Amino acid sequence: MAFAKIDDFDRETIEMAEFAGALSHPARIALLTYLIDHPGAPCRDLVDHLPLSQPSCSRHLSELRKADLVSATPHGNEVRYELNIERIKLFCDAFRNSLNRPSCGN
Repeated sequence: MAFAKIDDFDRETIEMAEFAGALSHPARIALLTYLIDHPGAPCRDLVDHLPLSQPSCSRHLSELRKADLVSATPHGNEVRYELNIERIKLFCDAFRNSLNRPSCGN
């Protein structure tokens, strides 16, 4: 069996895989969930409310930023984090549309 290369897939499928990869750790889900109710939270708030060390929190936020799911804004001596709601909505819409394709049993 031959393995498919990433280039063998359409851009939308690749982006969905990248988005899903960014969500592949429970800490990242927890960070996104916290930011829903606390937009603009600095890393120290996230560390205070989630079972994460500061280095771990920063590492997971970095992954979420790479996937463009979270934005970071410098604010004095700290950085504040917010969800990129438009990017998240785009993924949800694309994923929903992919599930409505005939190849998915519909």
